[in-house]
Amino acid sequence: MKKTAVKITTREEAEDEINAFIGRKVREIRDLRNLSAETVATELGMDRTNLSHIENGRNKITAVMLWKLATLFNCPVDRFFPKTAEKHSLSHSDIDLLKKEDVRVEDWASRCFKTVK
Repeated sequence: MKKTAVKITTREEAEDEINAFIGRKVREIRDLRNLSAETVATELGMDRTNLSHIENGRNKITAVMLWKLATLFNCPVDRFFPKTAEKHSLSHSDIDLLKKEDVRVEDWASRCFKTVK
């Protein structure tokens, strides 16, 4: 998958992009486990359409639902998220490292937290 820069102009747009990233990860891991959307949705107690909206980034997913997915997929919860620094703040070198995961990380961090140290 080719990574391209996307200019994000608001905090809400950054959060939408992160939700879309998480949804893509849910779909990717579901596909790796060879599980149908119907099977996963049933296990989670939701309908397939709702799962589809999560995977497409249209619906937000709760922490509890992510935990259930991690349990179902037998993977750590952090597998659904973009990489982050292990420190309490992000330096420019941290951002450069994180951009290797996804080029939008810099925009997300700057919009969600207003400043990047």
